[in-house]
Amino acid sequence: MTSVIILMAGLSAMLADGSKSDASLEERWRREYPSAAAEWEEAARHVWAKGETSFRFKSGDILIAKDLHVAASGDKKLSVRDQRSSVSREKPNAPGRPLGAVVQCETEEYKFTITKAVGATDFLIEDYRPREDVEADVLFQMQFERYTKNATVFRGTSILERMRAPSFVLKSIAASEQDGDELVRITYSYEGEHVLENGFFDLDPGKSWAIRRVDVKTRRKDSEHTHGIEKDVQYRKVDGVRFFPTRMEYYSRIKEPDVYEHIIVEYDDVRLGPPPDKVFKLSAYGLPDVPLRPLPRASIFTFANPLLWLTFAASVVSFVLLWYLRPREANPA
Repeated sequence: MTSVIILMAGLSAMLADGSKSDASLEERWRREYPSAAAEWEEAARHVWAKGETSFRFKSGDILIAKDLHVAASGDKKLSVRDQRSSVSREKPNAPGRPLGAVVQCETEEYKFTITKAVGATDFLIEDYRPREDVEADVLFQMQFERYTKNATVFRGTSILERMRAPSFVLKSIAASEQDGDELVRITYSYEGEHVLENGFFDLDPGKSWAIRRVDVKTRRKDSEHTHGIEKDVQYRKVDGVRFFPTRMEYYSRIKEPDVYEHIIVEYDDVRLGPPPDKVFKLSAYGLPDVPLRPLPRASIFTFANPLLWLTFAASVVSFVLLWYLRPREANPA
């Protein structure tokens, strides 16, 4: 009997310690994460990276871009996908069908998409409009999120937005070790504006709480079908200063409609800091930087305008003539 009592007491103490450990870990996460996420967001706003990407379809065909360039400078975003090809599932080892190059760019002032056909030397403008005339390009935003924001964002929403939402429910938080790194797994549920979400994400405190893995199920509120999402992210220290995501593998599956995505983005060169401003202009790709709106007409009321001086001279002459031709009073006798 005594041994049973001792055993129960030991179990109670272990459970109490475990609960205390989880509470302590949660407090640490909530305290450290906001500033860590802000650092990641700032790093993603000013970066220039080079690598390659691939997109595997449900059919098994793969769309590859061997020459990927991504640049961000504040609100300016650029992606260049060159050496593109399509590899068939039926001939995975055969050379892919070449597809040419695509450049997409968004700035505070304009948005453009230009393409270069296979074998061509010049780019052609496919779309070039003022930024305020363009609706939000959701596909480009999602694509760019997967290029630069893998440390803090998935499915268009940051972890910080989720954890601050009233609907966020922390189901469990636990630490583990993987390849010598401490990982913290957070299991949760969350209700967004249009979706319900359940699953977990692993964070790496040693890399400023960066996302290492995501495994969630989401469902739109107006649908009964579940959307599965998985993401794995790897990091490398850049310039000996800080870590940055250099490999991301993303899976997405929806049964109805039948959609499947398998995306890999991998960088071999990353430079932190603002890229040259010229990369966000058409002239960087051999095209003229054509003004999107007519230039405002110059004001005629300027001393450099000869018409103004002619008008002034004519007014003086007219005044003098009127003065000489004015009626004169007769002189008294």
